[in-house]
Amino acid sequence: MKNLDSIFKISVIIPCFNAEYTIEKCLRSILSQTVTVKEIICIDDGSTDLTVSLLKKIEKEVPSDINFIIKTQKNSGPSAARNFGLSIATGNWIAFLDSDDYWVPEKTVTQLKYLYKYNDVKLISSGNHGFKYRFINFKDLLFKNYFQTSSTLVEKQVMINHLFDESQKYSEDYKAWLSIIYSNKSIVTGEILAMSVKNDIFYLGNGLSSKLWLMEKGELSNFRFFYKQGKINKLIYCFIVYYSFIKYLRRLLIVKFRINKC
Repeated sequence: MKNLDSIFKISVIIPCFNAEYTIEKCLRSILSQTVTVKEIICIDDGSTDLTVSLLKKIEKEVPSDINFIIKTQKNSGPSAARNFGLSIATGNWIAFLDSDDYWVPEKTVTQLKYLYKYNDVKLISSGNHGFKYRFINFKDLLFKNYFQTSSTLVEKQVMINHLFDESQKYSEDYKAWLSIIYSNKSIVTGEILAMSVKNDIFYLGNGLSSKLWLMEKGELSNFRFFYKQGKINKLIYCFIVYYSFIKYLRRLLIVKFRINKC
């Protein structure tokens, strides 16, 4: 097998907002990869804490063969930050990582081996799905979002053609993946390659019920968007709206049970 980093030049885009407690672990997880990335692009989204100072501190430790970029913008949300990062990225593949998440050391090499083997795949993600790997099509993704943004790797030109919707605050990443998969081949693997730094029920729990509903509304708006584009017929549209709402109620009950149990 050829050197994977010579074929797949990865630019990692990290939207940062008030991430002073998590950004160091996030960045060090990239620097610890067994296959080196080409570029790390940190887009600070109007932080009011020490995020930018920490970015500048860590920048001094980054090896010279990695292009480390820090950019700032007024607070515009993660989609705007990701699109901004994409506009200046020089790699031919794009990885996204949220500032409160981190990668396991084998993240890049694991996914690149699949991309090398299946060279027509344009989008890959990973997670605890109960299978080794699976090719995911548009219909599959309508019923379940297999793509965790922080474990997603996508060919740059494909991503440029399907930017994140900056007007949408919730489930906008899901919308982008649906848009890409409609006309491109994708694969999902069963490894857990990205994790949350703040793996705490109360970090997730306070106000999560209302956030779950906002996420549900975002998901429903995605289905409506593709229905109006003619990419979903009326029967499928009605069924997935019903199915999505049932899943939302289930998630809501699970969250309430876990919070009460704690």
